[in-house]
Amino acid sequence: MCSSDPRDDDLERVAASLHLADGRIAAEIGDAQIWKKPLALSLAGTFDDAGLAAEVKATARGLPLVELARLADIDGVESGAATIDVAGTTRCARLGDCAAAFASRVHAEATDVAVIGLAPFADVTRFHPVALAAHTGNRRTLWTNAALDLRLADGEATIDGLHLVGDVADLTLAGSGDVASGRIALTGTAGFPALRLDPGRNPRATVAVPIRVGGTLRRLEVLPGAPPPEPAGTTTTPTTTPTAPAAEPATGDAGETPVR
Repeated sequence: MCSSDPRDDDLERVAASLHLADGRIAAEIGDAQIWKKPLALSLAGTFDDAGLAAEVKATARGLPLVELARLADIDGVESGAATIDVAGTTRCARLGDCAAAFASRVHAEATDVAVIGLAPFADVTRFHPVALAAHTGNRRTLWTNAALDLRLADGEATIDGLHLVGDVADLTLAGSGDVASGRIALTGTAGFPALRLDPGRNPRATVAVPIRVGGTLRRLEVLPGAPPPEPAGTTTTPTTTPTAPAAEPATGDAGETPVR
């Protein structure tokens, strides 16, 4: 996209190719930039009486999370960089239906994600099994690494895994979401360093707290979750161990206790 006053989220330095022949299509954007970061996209498919069947791949490196959050109208993201890989397929009778028929797998990783304010992942102390202080609006959390794996199909998202690693907590979540409304339903655990009287004995010990995440991408609702149910057939019943009667003292022939 070219203009005399380019926006930061415009594509720049676009090098693209398109080839159509014998019922086949091949398109590629091999050298483009968005927010000054590299972006690549390719499409390969075939045309027949049923329409278009195509495979799509896209990769973006080092995208600023502040800008991605701004596009999604998500508050509280202060910094971070993301790498996103998308691989998907579509089958459509008309070109206008191709986006709705698109099914894909997405893998995203981010580093140095700083979240501030009252955003759910900014104040991780709310997930502690013991409340140490009142919640305030000036919390700030740095997630050193974040990884997301999800599948998109028919307007629904299946979140196979969301893992956040920080200096004060680790979050592991999975669940589902709706693309149009942004609503999500996730369950998982929050891991915190265990509170120990002698932390030097095992400084890496952690305690896992079940959590649930609902609401929408713009307004997450994070609540304590129920512990996972016991597997079937593992119910235990208390047992009582019989107590043996006290032994009678040994006696001699005349019924008297022998003297040793």
